[in-house]
Amino acid sequence: MPAFRFPTLFLVLLAAAACGDGARTATDSGIAPIDPVPRVEPVDPIDVSAIEGCGLLQQRHCLLPFPSDDYTDADAATESGRRVALPAGRGPRQPDVRLSCWTGRQFLRAFGHSPRRQSVGRRGTTPVTNYEKVDVYPIDPEVQEQMLLEQNECTFMWHTRDSWPIGMIMSYVWRDGCFWLTATSQRKRVPALRRDDRVSVAISSVGTKLGPAKGLTVKGRCAIREDRETKDWFYPALAAAILPGMEDAQRAFVKMLDSPNRVVFEVKPEKEFSFDATKMMEDSLFS
Repeated sequence: MPAFRFPTLFLVLLAAAACGDGARTATDSGIAPIDPVPRVEPVDPIDVSAIEGCGLLQQRHCLLPFPSDDYTDADAATESGRRVALPAGRGPRQPDVRLSCWTGRQFLRAFGHSPRRQSVGRRGTTPVTNYEKVDVYPIDPEVQEQMLLEQNECTFMWHTRDSWPIGMIMSYVWRDGCFWLTATSQRKRVPALRRDDRVSVAISSVGTKLGPAKGLTVKGRCAIREDRETKDWFYPALAAAILPGMEDAQRAFVKMLDSPNRVVFEVKPEKEFSFDATKMMEDSLFS
């Protein structure tokens, strides 16, 4: 073997090693490879050629979900130039006329009142000119009784030791001319009522078949009942008022109510204040 081959081969290998070190991959060095920046492919532009036919259920590129005028009609009188136009049967049942177009009688009937035209208001011979005196608009006795029976929620009010008035929303049963409610003796209202039995109860007709616009506040005295006889009729009656038609739920509710520290409130009304806004509206419209 010629003498020059060894140094020549050594230099070639050395150069190759040097080049190899410089070109070593990330994988060879134990570092995860970095993916190259992906090439962004061009996308098709949105097709607006059929924009006038865009619909909520049409599967096409037409700027959905907006704009969409499936359930609107043109109306130059509105700020947007459109108005809602639901197909028949697609929305909640609507009255035949808009509220702004109702007559006075239609408005009163919507609140459960049958108007009767009067030459003067309920203030006697004085025409109605303002709402400063409204105690001439009480709820009729039969309507009040219906409201008391249909409603099952009231605002129960008492006062604290420092004479600060306070109230709580409570469920009730109306029976024998009294409000019946319940709470456990740990509630602060119980010792407060033992100290002073003067209370007030307020209800409204909201949520009843009478509709809104009627209210009643009663002043009375509250007796605390703890006898078994009262609890035996009151718990099922309260359950039936709160959970009508749900017998299984009523039984479970009664079971949870019947605990050792629970007491029953009996509020006997002494004075009442009622207000029927439909009567006031009638005077306002027909005076």
